[in-house]
Amino acid sequence: VENALKELEGMEVDVEQFVEAMLTNPMLIRKVAIATGFSTAEIQQLAAADLASLFHSLDKDTSGTLSFDEFVAGLVQIRQQRMAQKMEEELAEEQAAINEAYMEAAEAFDDASFGQSGELDMGAFMTALQDIDLMEKVARATQLPQSFFESLNVGRMMDLFQQIDVDSSGTISFSEWVDGLVRIRREIFVQDKIEEEEARNAVLQHAEEAMDEGDENWDGEFEFDEFLLAFRQNPRFLRKVSLATGVPVPEYQQLADEDLADLFNSLDTDFSGTVSFDEFVAGLVEIRRSRIAQQREEDAMEEEAVLDDAYMDAADAFENADFAYSGELDLNAFMEALQDPLVVDKVAIATKLPMDFFDTLDHERMIQLFTEIDTDSSGTVSFNEWVNYLVDIRKATFEQQKFEETQEREEVARLAEAALEEGDEDWSGEFDFAEFLRAFRTNPRFLRKVALATEVPVEEYRSLCDEDLEDLFNSLDTDFSGTISFDEFVVGLLDIRKGRQEMKAREEALLEEQALDEAYMEAVESFEDADFGMDEEVDLTGFAAALQRPELVEKVSNATKLPLEFFQSLDAARMKQLFEEIDADHSGTVSFQEWVSCLVRIRQHTYKQQRLAEEAARRAISSTAADAMDVADQDWSGEFNLQQFLEAFHGNRHFLQKVAAATGVAVDEFMQLRDQDLHDLFAALDTDYSGTVDFDEFVEGLVKIRLAREEEIESSGEPESTGPQKKRKKKKKKQEQEGPPPYVQPKEVERLPPLNAEQKAGLEAAFEKLNEPGWGIDSALGMVTKFLEDLYLIVDEHATRKYLDKAFPGRDLSWGLKLDECEALYRVALDAQPLSTAMVRRSLSAASLPAVRAKDLRNQEADLRKVFELKAGKSGNMPSADVGEFLRTTGFTDTAAYSPSFLDEFHESTKSGTVTFPDVLDLCNTVMTHALKNSKSLMLPAISEMVSKQEKIYRATTPLGNDAAGPPALSLRRRRREQLSKSSSRPTSAMSRSSSAGRLSRF
Repeated sequence: VENALKELEGMEVDVEQFVEAMLTNPMLIRKVAIATGFSTAEIQQLAAADLASLFHSLDKDTSGTLSFDEFVAGLVQIRQQRMAQKMEEELAEEQAAINEAYMEAAEAFDDASFGQSGELDMGAFMTALQDIDLMEKVARATQLPQSFFESLNVGRMMDLFQQIDVDSSGTISFSEWVDGLVRIRREIFVQDKIEEEEARNAVLQHAEEAMDEGDENWDGEFEFDEFLLAFRQNPRFLRKVSLATGVPVPEYQQLADEDLADLFNSLDTDFSGTVSFDEFVAGLVEIRRSRIAQQREEDAMEEEAVLDDAYMDAADAFENADFAYSGELDLNAFMEALQDPLVVDKVAIATKLPMDFFDTLDHERMIQLFTEIDTDSSGTVSFNEWVNYLVDIRKATFEQQKFEETQEREEVARLAEAALEEGDEDWSGEFDFAEFLRAFRTNPRFLRKVALATEVPVEEYRSLCDEDLEDLFNSLDTDFSGTISFDEFVVGLLDIRKGRQEMKAREEALLEEQALDEAYMEAVESFEDADFGMDEEVDLTGFAAALQRPELVEKVSNATKLPLEFFQSLDAARMKQLFEEIDADHSGTVSFQEWVSCLVRIRQHTYKQQRLAEEAARRAISSTAADAMDVADQDWSGEFNLQQFLEAFHGNRHFLQKVAAATGVAVDEFMQLRDQDLHDLFAALDTDYSGTVDFDEFVEGLVKIRLAREEEIESSGEPESTGPQKKRKKKKKKQEQEGPPPYVQPKEVERLPPLNAEQKAGLEAAFEKLNEPGWGIDSALGMVTKFLEDLYLIVDEHATRKYLDKAFPGRDLSWGLKLDECEALYRVALDAQPLSTAMVRRSLSAASLPAVRAKDLRNQEADLRKVFELKAGKSGNMPSADVGEFLRTTGFTDTAAYSPSFLDEFHESTKSGTVTFPDVLDLCNTVMTHALKNSKSLMLPAISEMVSKQEKIYRATTPLGNDAAGPPALSLRRRRREQLSKSSSRPTSAMSRSSSAGRLSRF
């Protein structure tokens, strides 16, 4: 909201001014629309009385005027309400899509089974997906393009089959088929919404600026003449549209008048003869998404060629690694291969991983890598496992490379556009040489933008002579036109940036090598001072004794650049841990080579961490520092003298806000600085003792302040607090030193069936939502209840306490709950859940409300009937005395939603001493209706409307398909009974599930 309204900072308006502006100022309406998420059309419909009421609701201090802070705070609340409303609309849209996908998937299965057994084995599945008509139905159900299915080879078909066959039975049942296709449809729906939102956010600001440029009569919309004039004569407008859509400026310049008329008509969706701001934004979003899709197709073709090369390189690497020519590698052969320079070189070529990655592989990491590659857990790495793993890594590095290139291109384009705004004096949309030279010589704002875009210090550009600038101009003018267009400017700055990054990488490598050489000498000297002797090896006792000597600890600290406090705080347990890390061959002693290698490796890690922290701080600061300089550099000199520096800190709050945002230091702290403090700060920033602070010095100084503040927070924690937060921080610090006691599952929990893949994915998503790094989930009852509600369980604090007691009897939970503990808790809660929670389903990729599926409702009766029949026996009637046990077995009595009064009333209405199945269903309906009505979980009321349309929650038609697996709770119980009744359970193929899980999400 602040970003959208930044030009209004300092505003103070009364109600008449506010109402008039909102009625007559299209620029203000656009800003409010961007800030709140409402359309300009919705805002324009507000009458004067409505706007006056809005003003008074925003005027929190009832002063009769509206300040900037009040305006921002009020629009934040409106935006939150609008986002909630939008989420509800998207959920309804998602539900409609899922329902449609369900019907399409069911129809496709009927065609695929060809009237046979009702289940598909691998052969039938492959045959079905080669049928054109069926392929069309599956494509409609999933919204995947038909070309995707046409391109499936045997291997990819097998992956898809294994993903859909969730119980690894070797056949796909009706429910698995439908669930699989609906799951894909939901993933695609969610991904489409995410991409649409990202595109809209990228377009909004540029679209607003383009509208400001092209709307000549200031009526808030384009007529065709204005639209045509903007594209033909306004280069600033064209640049904004280009940045919004990702389409280069020359492509727009090449459009004929007829093309522009077609574009105008396609944007004018209400056929009004004008293009409003909302229509303009929507149209640019579509163009941007179309261009992104086109770029993806191009990237996919490039990726295919890259992965083909990676496959050949990986195969070549395996041939060199397989010294025994056995066709597979055991652990020893694997580790030997990764120590062979030729093999490592070929693996690096195949994966594009940097060589220093392999230099850091120690014994433990090699074992971990071997385990990851050995997907079938056979104890050996086959050719296919080796090649597939390396190709997957290359795919990941390629995708990361493309993502970084896109981010970098957009950043450079944004800065280049800002620089062109500064230097394009005649508004022609390009530089001639005279403008170019003047911009470099006289415009510090232009220089700062170019410096940020290219990562070249301002001072280097200032040092260029006229001949150098002429050479630079000619190198940017790639079409030899005598002028530099916007696209040439962007491409040129991007090339300079890449060249500078390569140069910095070479310099960094030399600096790192120098640092490691120094660390090596320090490590050797420290080993000599420890009196171990060059040929001696030291055991744990000698190691611990040596690290008690202050002079030795100082040398080890110098070698590794770890703080002295780290070594001084080592207790016996951590001393042993450090010893074991250095003892790479696990011999029980540390040799000279192990000592030196470990210390140098630690130094390499601390060096990289330091450089990464500096680079991250510089990236975070640079743009904000440039904004601060723009605000305070009133004489356009590009630097501060002492007087300007003092004035900026004493009298320019906007400048202070920028500096505070850059450094992480509060504005109030800067405002408390005295003149002498500011004199000292100025002197510290003026590193060349010139008497002025230029932009480069300003940035470097802010970087140091930011790093110092981050280090201060890291070492001492957040500002001192009291009460529970303080106790928790102390416990967290103690946990970092000692670690929580290991969790051992009670026997009762161990016997519960494991979670399936879908449940695990849901668990991980819910855990990440509430996880605090290094802590886990807060064990407070309210927080744990929220966690279980996020898993769409019917639960309250009463039930949560029971689940916690069962999962963690006698355990101190103040450490927080880790993922493995949350998994145990989830299994306990699932085992106790009412059967009817099956209707509650959740998308694994979006925090959305669940879909109530007709199939879930139809399965309820069959599931409950099975439990009823166990109690009723051959008579078909269950003793009324067993109804309480029936409710406990099915989980209905486990939460406070159930009241014993329900059962008492039921017994009073039952006179015969036995009950029928419909009688029990009535009781279950009563309990569940109460649960839905009173549950705190947000998703449960959302399904109550659909549930109310059923005559009975469970009383529906017979279950669909031949594999009505039922809800998660019943499925768990069924598997639990199977586990208890059999001496061993059928093994499942963990490999097949994990290998395809990622692929499905990528589809």
